[in-house]
Amino acid sequence: MRHTSKMFYCRWSPDPPKRIKFIHAHLIEVRPEDNPDLPPPPPGATDVEGDKGAVTRGRSSSFGEGVTPMTGMFAVERFIEGQYLKHNNNSGFIENDQHRMTPQAFSHFTHTASSGGEMVVDVQGVGDLWTDPQIHSDKLRYG
Repeated sequence: MRHTSKMFYCRWSPDPPKRIKFIHAHLIEVRPEDNPDLPPPPPGATDVEGDKGAVTRGRSSSFGEGVTPMTGMFAVERFIEGQYLKHNNNSGFIENDQHRMTPQAFSHFTHTASSGGEMVVDVQGVGDLWTDPQIHSDKLRYG
């Protein structure tokens, strides 16, 4: 999604006075053999093949009280120093109290440039360093 968002940005503003950057996110998979201190899987847990062939055991999508993840995928990004702002989200929220409309204009442009087929939302970050964009798509291409 970061790559597609960056592609839209380059089309939107090929020579801007200030550049927007999207930081890289990385995925980390934690497996039982990576952490021998994890307890054994709960009774009845079975190996399940997930996305991209990853095998998980006792996987839980919630880390509630008493739940210990056996395996999991975690998205991580580097720490960004400064005031973190969420400009819009993927369910219609728009931050109107800010003095900067660049994020809203960018989201609007992506919708227009794709003839209404895609829109980059969930624009957030520090200054001109944005992180974790989401893309709405009429073809449901981005999960």
